[in-house]
Amino acid sequence: MDIQEKLEELATQARWEKLLVAVIIAIYGLMCAFSPGTWRWLDGVNLLFHEAGHFFFTPFGRFMHFLGGTIGQLFFPVVCVIYFYLKKHYFSAFVVLFWVAQNMFNISVYAGDAAVTNLPILEGGIHDWNWMLTRLNMIRYTKLISGMIYLTGFVTLLVSIPGMVYFSFRDDEHEAEWEYVEPYVGYTPNIMDDDDFPPASR
Repeated sequence: MDIQEKLEELATQARWEKLLVAVIIAIYGLMCAFSPGTWRWLDGVNLLFHEAGHFFFTPFGRFMHFLGGTIGQLFFPVVCVIYFYLKKHYFSAFVVLFWVAQNMFNISVYAGDAAVTNLPILEGGIHDWNWMLTRLNMIRYTKLISGMIYLTGFVTLLVSIPGMVYFSFRDDEHEAEWEYVEPYVGYTPNIMDDDDFPPASR
């Protein structure tokens, strides 16, 4: 097997590996979609960004402090989607888009709890969505708002899954080409004779 054939074999293997990743993420995403209230390991990561959002948005007022939690857990994955898209790494962009969808499911559960406040709050704090919707006089629309957030997440998931599958078999534009170029051995460097060098200055 020559080098070109080996590179093509590695490229094919990489595509199948990406497809396997896409299938695993799709299954996990559908589990999150059909059971959004179940705590999963990725929710722990989301919680870290949620709390960071509270911290960074505190200087912008009390309302933004509470809204900052939701913004915080969406901000990083959205930025990653934009980054990978601009870099033309489309498979990676759709992988992270799944994370955006999973975040939306998590947020929909939290928002849907605003009227009843049954969810445990970290360190006995204030329920973000209860506080915000009460101030906006929209607490009666809790189910509607939660449903809209969930629907947004579900549509996002339905976009991310076929995107991952499609780009599993397409090389990103900035990935190295799987092509071996034979070196040109007929090139002889031009070596200057001693007489070609200018005299050294004294």
